[in-house]
Amino acid sequence: MEVEMTEKTPDDTVEGWYTAPMHVLFNQLGSLCTRFNRRIKGTQFQQHFVQTVVSTLRGFSFPLLYLTGMLFPKHFWSTARHDPSAILGVMPVSTYKSRTYNDGFSSLLQQSRTYATVSSSSTSTDHNFVSHLFDTLANKTMSGLDSRDFKRKGFRVSPSSENGIELGEGDDSKLNQSLDSTQAARNLAAGSQYVGFDVFVTLTLNASKHPGVCHLYKWKESMGWTKHVENWDYLTDEQKYEVKQSFEMAYTCILNRNWLETRKLLLDFIIHSARTILGKECLDAFFRDEYQESSANVCHLHGLMSLSKKDMSNEEFKEFICSLQRNAVCDLILSHEIEDYIEEGLLRDLDDWEKFEDTAYEV
Repeated sequence: MEVEMTEKTPDDTVEGWYTAPMHVLFNQLGSLCTRFNRRIKGTQFQQHFVQTVVSTLRGFSFPLLYLTGMLFPKHFWSTARHDPSAILGVMPVSTYKSRTYNDGFSSLLQQSRTYATVSSSSTSTDHNFVSHLFDTLANKTMSGLDSRDFKRKGFRVSPSSENGIELGEGDDSKLNQSLDSTQAARNLAAGSQYVGFDVFVTLTLNASKHPGVCHLYKWKESMGWTKHVENWDYLTDEQKYEVKQSFEMAYTCILNRNWLETRKLLLDFIIHSARTILGKECLDAFFRDEYQESSANVCHLHGLMSLSKKDMSNEEFKEFICSLQRNAVCDLILSHEIEDYIEEGLLRDLDDWEKFEDTAYEV
């Protein structure tokens, strides 16, 4: 595929036109299809064409400077007042270079996180756009390296990398911050010699009941959002099904973001209020997110907690830990504990306790 561009003189008369293969254009601008010591270099004529495209003409920008805006106009539809070709909110091509803060812009990683997490932007609910962000970071990570290595080993999360990901190892798990078969898991196991964990905690989200996310679930199930879909009543069943599927995908993104924020507050409450909840002060705690392999549900949490023994003997402390285990719904909150829960603000009244038991039976 070739692209054509007409060059004009200052008085708007046509001076000439140029054509160049599209892959040459992209390789001059980015790092597509390049390998170490085998970079594709265009001819002087082709380089002049690219330089013409990415330059400015009489104070105006060329749209190709804002590739993301051209690919996703439904998100980036507004232009600058003084320059109709300058698309607002889009990273210019110059930020795709190797420098982390090129031309004063934030790094690609920081901008990608903003696009994917800001709740007021439509970019956070578009899975195609999020995939584009990952492709951009992956392409930058692969620049100058053999793509066959990445195909064989894949990527892994790297907090120290400017792109957030790096070349993985052969025994790495999938692209997440999992501790399976990694050095971090071995470090945790070795640390148990010095920090003995006493309680294993599992937290699973009930989207219809949990504070912080239940309002999203109720809004989705109420179907009230269909009032904002144009001509909803006149759509066919098949069209309504497609709209529902699209809404479900957008809902999942927002649900995950709200749950990640809610679970942080929940963990802070559990760790710093362990004396109130468990009866003992929490000395050390380790929690991790875990995702189901074959489903698109939000993550659940696994955690280890070390509690203060103080003057208790090992046998007394063992009995205390065993007392925390409740194997039946009727034992979750014992009758003599209800008043204490109400005083601590964990329950509002007896009706709240009955609702708690009903939910436990339902689960």
